[in-house]
Amino acid sequence: MGSGYADITWHGARAWAPDRSKGSRTLAFMLCGKHAQGGRDVDDYIEPGDEPLLRDQERFAVSSRSVVIWVGKWNV
Repeated sequence: MGSGYADITWHGARAWAPDRSKGSRTLAFMLCGKHAQGGRDVDDYIEPGDEPLLRDQERFAVSSRSVVIWVGKWNV
């Protein structure tokens, strides 16, 4: 049974609206792990359920050439 989400979706500064223009400086993607098989590829990780809460969900500053992985949670 499907989850209703694609395996990968692309986003820009606005969710669901990737900006692939030459001047764009933001590109994000969401991976749906609903059907992922368990396993770990690296030793540096946070256990599922132990992720820290992001208090300010309106903005988040990162340095250039950075990668941020967001984990979204919702009640079903």
